[in-house]
Amino acid sequence: MRNYLQNLNICGGVGVWSEGEICRYAIESLLSICDTVFITCDYSDDKTQQIVDGYKSKYPDRIIVGDTSARVPSPVGMTLPQIMGRQKTYCGQLIECNFDMVKEYHKTHPVDIIIFIDSDEMFTTNIPKVLEKFWNTPDIDTIFIKPIEIQNDIHIITSQGLVSHAKIYKFVPEITAIPYSAQNFYQPYRKYRRIWKESWNFVHLARLTEENRKLRGELRQQTHGNLTAKIRRVSKPAWELTPVEAEIVDKSEKFIRLGDWDGKLESAPLIL
Repeated sequence: MRNYLQNLNICGGVGVWSEGEICRYAIESLLSICDTVFITCDYSDDKTQQIVDGYKSKYPDRIIVGDTSARVPSPVGMTLPQIMGRQKTYCGQLIECNFDMVKEYHKTHPVDIIIFIDSDEMFTTNIPKVLEKFWNTPDIDTIFIKPIEIQNDIHIITSQGLVSHAKIYKFVPEITAIPYSAQNFYQPYRKYRRIWKESWNFVHLARLTEENRKLRGELRQQTHGNLTAKIRRVSKPAWELTPVEAEIVDKSEKFIRLGDWDGKLESAPLIL
């Protein structure tokens, strides 16, 4: 269990579909910093469901599992691009399924902080410092974080990636994802905009494995990534990078383009 903010009730949420093994990173990351983790299964395939069930069995008092069947239609029979469209259409409802579980839990176990990540994300080891500063800053209620993006390996950093997204919130029972707003900017916080931006404190894992790179490409009907993206190598796992180190890597002029890279670890320039 964590050795910081021990008097708080920190809850984490994640929705899973058919990511398979990759969702372990998100679940393990949330377990390392949260008292309770809420997992929403969105018509998950057997492999993903077995992983979730395994975590539920291992942590019966810390993991609460729900599903989306009462709120959104099934994706069964859809093509991958159609499934991507479905996820965009029902994004707010899918997240709200998770929020509903947290709100019910809050009635008997008051929640202080809620953390919501995607199933292909995890936090860096610097996140305890972020949480402590966040909680002790009264006029801030939402944290936006720009991710570290990796490619093929936990030691390969790429410049292609997501913009900053809201990830951490001081919990209020009124929080809602409906109507959905981009970058995970939920009501009521998107109205008040008391935001703190804290880059390089989570890692986006969507391109870590060949299986997930292929799935991501087919969902978006893309055959290649951004071939002009800059590829760089670090000597430690990406999630051990401090924000300062991640910034050094991002700004370094030493790189190879993704389109020119042979995919081998040692052929990417070593920055740190």
